[in-house]
Amino acid sequence: MTVKLNLQRIMRPLLAALFLLPVVACDKEDGIGKGVLPPELLLGVHRIDTLTIETRTVPDDSIRADGLDAVLLGNHHDPKFGRLVSGFYTQLRLATNQPVFTSGVSSETVQIDSVVLALSYSNEQWGNNFPQEYEVYELDEQLFADTLYYSNRVLQVKENDLVQPESKIQRPGPGVNVVVGQDTLPPQLRIKLDPEIGTRIFNAVGTDDLSTQGFPAFFKGLYVTVADQFISPNNGGVHYFNLLSPVSKVTLYYRLYHRDGIDQGQYETREYDLVINTNAVYYTRSVHDFSTAMHELQAQLDGDFSSTGQKTFIRAAAGLKTRVFFPHLGSIRNDTLAINNAELIIPFQADHAFAPPNRLFAVGRNVEENTAFLLPDIFEGDSHFGGFLDVINSQYRVNITRWATQVAFGSRENSAIELVPDRAGSSANRVIINGPHHPDRPMRLVIHYTKY
Repeated sequence: MTVKLNLQRIMRPLLAALFLLPVVACDKEDGIGKGVLPPELLLGVHRIDTLTIETRTVPDDSIRADGLDAVLLGNHHDPKFGRLVSGFYTQLRLATNQPVFTSGVSSETVQIDSVVLALSYSNEQWGNNFPQEYEVYELDEQLFADTLYYSNRVLQVKENDLVQPESKIQRPGPGVNVVVGQDTLPPQLRIKLDPEIGTRIFNAVGTDDLSTQGFPAFFKGLYVTVADQFISPNNGGVHYFNLLSPVSKVTLYYRLYHRDGIDQGQYETREYDLVINTNAVYYTRSVHDFSTAMHELQAQLDGDFSSTGQKTFIRAAAGLKTRVFFPHLGSIRNDTLAINNAELIIPFQADHAFAPPNRLFAVGRNVEENTAFLLPDIFEGDSHFGGFLDVINSQYRVNITRWATQVAFGSRENSAIELVPDRAGSSANRVIINGPHHPDRPMRLVIHYTKY
């Protein structure tokens, strides 16, 4: 059975399971010795940094993507990593149970003016504010709160694009306030949709379809995406949106007419919101096209790993990860040796145009069974595990002392580990990291140990 991990949710679902694993004591027999102390504070400390390392770039085919801090939307052409097209699925929820759109007077009627999808920009984006061609489709498949949604899952949608012609092509404007009528609103993307949505909802007044429980089946939600059109390298952009912001919603703008009495022929303008709240299910789906990526990346994905000694690739948005092997880690086993510290040093190639991930995680991988597992070091806390971006030295440092010790002394199988980015499902960051045979700053495993 394949296990797919989303590291942004890594602790909660697997914490109990890890506690059931055999506990390796910090004593001489397991070779850990005084691993909790910094190596420079120990007497007689020795160092190894020449162990063989093998690396390769592999696709990150799927990660858990529902309920994250942001969704991605846009089309971007990275000159080194190829094209990325992102969109998202989302439910809409009623702001009130059994809404009534009139004042309850039988002589009143309603008429839809417009239906507008508003999306609140987050404080991040990938690429630039290149004009995008937006598409929105109604879901034909219901989302469920008790279901896990992974980034490669494709939902059924209805055929017609709901976006009105005047909203089809827009230049994103994060940081720019929006003027609607006489109101100035915070930065948001506004997309006009087919008003038939509002008519259908108005016609359902008084039925169970407009109950908070029945609405997710009546109107299953939206798929918001962009046209899959070719954009030249270094153009386009993927923008991040906060769906839980009060700004993010679908608003029905309508007129309430009075047919009788002194108000006959008069109308008042009203609106009703379909909201995206914590009860709503949503997730991003990203599609990568590496056919225009740099040669080394394409070659590795095609099975040619001759360049992995020089560089490998990591990309968020369920894109790429780097698989690392230590084939001779068990060769350091010695009854008179205690490992104090084992740290994987991961230099990367700085790129001022594209930000690297803020953190890398190391996750165990049984390649034959295609199953993932947590390294015991992650439960020692952030200060122990590390993996944080070091922009000054252009590197990451991941502490894998406990895992490396267990492998070296035979209490754990020598499986691969995989380097994956933080916010793998809610960002588009990427990085090129140096392989173990890079001529200047190679990846290396630095082991400090004590003889006794």
